[in-house]
Amino acid sequence: MSSIRQQKIETAIRQELSMILLAKSAEIALGAMVSITVVRVTSDLSLARCYLSVFAHANPKEVLESINTHAGSIRRD
Repeated sequence: MSSIRQQKIETAIRQELSMILLAKSAEIALGAMVSITVVRVTSDLSLARCYLSVFAHANPKEVLESINTHAGSIRRD
């Protein structure tokens, strides 16, 4: 079970990722609608796992590959 601090950080990360993907949808997500479904942070807050859903695109694997290649710029933002 997550602590309150973990839950707050998970919520903040989910909101920030959503805003980044919304603002740069054409570049990063190839115009597809991407939803951040769940964010899980480890107890020491060193690692966050983000789960995504891809909608309105013929090839969702291509969208995920594009997101993975832009991971560095997403982290910087």
